[in-house]
Amino acid sequence: MTKEKRKKKKMSKAKLIRIIITIVVILAGLSGLVLFLRKKVSEKYASKNESEIISAQVESGSISTTVYGSGQLSDDDVEEISIPDSVEIDGLKASPGDAVEEGDVLATVKMQSVITAMSEVQTQIDELDDQLEDAEDDEVESTIKANVSGRVKDIYASEGDAVMSVMAENNALMTISADGYMAVDITGSSLNEGAEVTVTASDDTEFSGTVKYVSGETAVVLFSDEALSAGDKVAVKDSDGNEIGSGQCYINSPVTVVGYGGTISSINVSENSSVSSGSSLISLTDTEYTVNFETLLKQRSKLEETLSDLLEIYKKGAITASISGSIKSVPDTEESSSTDNTDTDTDNSKVYTISPDKTMTVSVSVDETDILSLETGQEADITISSLGDDTYTGTITEINKTGTGSDGVTTYTASIQIEKQDGMLEGMSAEASIKIKSVDNTLMVAADAVNITSSSAYVYTTYDEEKDELGGLTEVTVGISNSSNIEIVSGLSEGDTVYYKEKTDSRNPFGGSFGGFGDSKMDFGNSNSMPGGSGNPFSGQGNPTSGDMPSFPGNK
Repeated sequence: MTKEKRKKKKMSKAKLIRIIITIVVILAGLSGLVLFLRKKVSEKYASKNESEIISAQVESGSISTTVYGSGQLSDDDVEEISIPDSVEIDGLKASPGDAVEEGDVLATVKMQSVITAMSEVQTQIDELDDQLEDAEDDEVESTIKANVSGRVKDIYASEGDAVMSVMAENNALMTISADGYMAVDITGSSLNEGAEVTVTASDDTEFSGTVKYVSGETAVVLFSDEALSAGDKVAVKDSDGNEIGSGQCYINSPVTVVGYGGTISSINVSENSSVSSGSSLISLTDTEYTVNFETLLKQRSKLEETLSDLLEIYKKGAITASISGSIKSVPDTEESSSTDNTDTDTDNSKVYTISPDKTMTVSVSVDETDILSLETGQEADITISSLGDDTYTGTITEINKTGTGSDGVTTYTASIQIEKQDGMLEGMSAEASIKIKSVDNTLMVAADAVNITSSSAYVYTTYDEEKDELGGLTEVTVGISNSSNIEIVSGLSEGDTVYYKEKTDSRNPFGGSFGGFGDSKMDFGNSNSMPGGSGNPFSGQGNPTSGDMPSFPGNK
């Protein structure tokens, strides 16, 4: 071996040793880092575990449940002063925001335009009088007859009713089943078209039925219309007698009976009676006044009001305020005027609006879980952020139970009236709080300490620090609650101590999460065990395992 080869071999051994030393150092460093991080994590969560358990005492006091909502202010009892469009305004004497007294001049007018307008309105009244004279001899038929053969199912009219009143309320006087069948929709069944079934009414009367057709998971079943009414609940059984669904029945082929004038003197048929096309259904009196005649009378009445307004303007020589208050809006004098008022159903008036400045209303949006807890006459506390921290007392005057859905949430509207104060303006945002239930001299504890299941509520009354375990599981009966406390109806006494896990964010700083007891939060809404609640969720500590759960009465 040459000297040069021995040198290369020696150099390779030295390089290998350096590599080994480097690897050892790196591994030692990694081991130290792992031990350090493990210690830090252990210290962090060990210290947190020591502070996770909270104790709370059962105390005596008052508790109330409150519904909250928000909305905007609007003026009440706003008065409109209409100016016929043919009247020319000479000059406005009041602007929006001005305070006015009853009788104050709001605008001056050109008197010649007022005289011309009165003449035009009188001409229209004379023309209507001629039309009324021609229509006075018109009559509607004194009998309403069936236009199809079938079975009378629903009768909305009664003797003495005005035909137009019944029509306005029901859009019909009665309904006839034209094909002899009632129908019911059954979902989630495996019925086939043409299958024979049995339909059972709530009084156990049975009818033979047939599946008319199947669409998706819904089968439409037809049966005789002899007895039941639309809306009656029925059950459907298959040929083997197994119930496969239920629903409300309806008329399969409904035909409505309508009318347009007169007063009902008699109903000549009864519900579920068979009728033939052309047979008499209803007899009428007062048939001399037709719809055309009534329409003409309404047009004449409107023209009379307009003429009266014009005479008042003519006598005063100006437009004056009808009430005291503040001006909300004034006519737009730059709009073009039209002297053609032949279409009396069209409002061609310029308008002043005046607010009496006595009361305002805030229409607040209320969650679907709370709306049924509200009643008209209930008091509400109103705060208006634009006016500071003052609280105003209002009263619920109206509850609109027609819901509005958005993103899966349905809200309703409650109108709250308050006295108008200085600084309150229409459109300001307002917050409302409505106390719906309160209890005095009752036991209560922190809401977080109570765990709720579908059939019971319970608390923990002991805590073993060494084992870090909750114990003494005790069933309680709860009442109303709010965001911080819950009423204890039974199961605990004043001064008792309960323990519960603090809600902590146990996220792992290195990704994932550290699972643990008490991390879950449950929303039980308006449970039957929580009367008078306002949708406030009880945040439990998680359900105990089956081994920890005692056999409470009624639990299954």
